[in-house]
Amino acid sequence: SEDEYLALMDRFADEGLPLSVAVIDMDWHLVTIDPEIGTGWTGYTWNPDLFPNPKRFLDALHDRGLAV
Repeated sequence: SEDEYLALMDRFADEGLPLSVAVIDMDWHLVTIDPEIGTGWTGYTWNPDLFPNPKRFLDALHDRGLAV
């Protein structure tokens, strides 16, 4: 989730682990969608249960100096 991911980035920073890129794998988007529009590999279907405000999440990563 957004909160868990940002907490992990903060922990890495607290531990002094240098990062420049945040990689968000498969779990951020919807995987059960109408077959008429495709499969779970649709691209940018943010799961609102995990990431209710994608712009806020991405901005928070950028504020931490991370590319996505």
